[in-house]
This record gives sequence, structure tokens and C-alpha cells, in this order.
Amino acid sequence: MPEEKMSMLFPSTDSGVRGEMPADYSPQRRRGRGEKEKKELYPQIALINADWELNFTSMKRKLAWFFGAVVLLLFAGLGYGFWLGHSRERGYERVMKSDSEQRVIALLGRPAKITGPPDNVAWDETNIHPNKGECVREFWYAPPLTICGEAWTVGFDQQGEVVSKYHYYSP
Repeated sequence: MPEEKMSMLFPSTDSGVRGEMPADYSPQRRRGRGEKEKKELYPQIALINADWELNFTSMKRKLAWFFGAVVLLLFAGLGYGFWLGHSRERGYERVMKSDSEQRVIALLGRPAKITGPPDNVAWDETNIHPNKGECVREFWYAPPLTICGEAWTVGFDQQGEVVSKYHYYSP
């Protein structure tokens, strides 16, 4: 082995002879070098490692914040959906015959859609009969989260007063 390579592998010992193993050399000592010694011996590698560790920690922190925000938004959306469905159901129960369109909108909010005269009219699940012209317009409301195709309708006459309401749901 050339002299310069040997001197890089085994620095001079106390005796000053190059190429000999140091007296305190042992495989355990070599493997068991502490972080401080590694940083002193290999400063470039220590900087790269520190930078990578910082970037990796920073990336993990950003991912944790991102997934935390996604979960928070998911729960907030679900909570809003359940709250809106519940408030519409309560508003539907408070709708009375001869209420105005403004009162229905105040109780239930803006309708999802407005349709013309329906084929049948009813007041809740009782007294379902064919529409003979008493209902000319119907407001449709649907909860944002439903698994059974639920909807509420409120029907109005020519004067804009409530004449029918019905709760649609599929079992």
C-alpha cells in the first residue's frame, strides 16, 4: 500500500512511526464513536446530516399540520352538515298553514330548488290528495348530508301563503 494512503488510514502514533495501528485502536472504539467525534472528524458530513435532519423534521411537522388541518376541516364540514340538517328539520316542524314565503325562508333558509304546481298536495303524511289548483309553487329543501334521499317541500298558493308541506324520505 502506498505510504500516503497508509498515513490517511492510520495517523502517526506516539512512537511517530507511520502505518502502524494506534495503540488505543479497537473495532469497538471505531464503531462506538460519538456524534461529537464524528462531527469533528467529518465536518462536511455532519453539516449535511444536520441539514437533512432539519429538513426532514420540518417536512414531518408540515405534514402533521397539513393532515391536522384536513381532519379539522372534515370534522367542521360534517358538523356544519349535521347542524344544518337538524335546523332545517326544526324549521320544517314550525311551518304552519297560511305562513308567508318570507317566514318559510326565515325558518328554513333559501330553498335548494323551486318548482311549479305538484301533482299531489298534503299536510305532512296525512290527507294526501290531487292538486286542484290550490298549490301553484313548491320550495324544496334537502339536508346536505343524507343517506336516504331525504327532502322537505313547502307548497304555496296564489297569494304566497303555505297550503302544503311534505317530508320525503326513502327507508
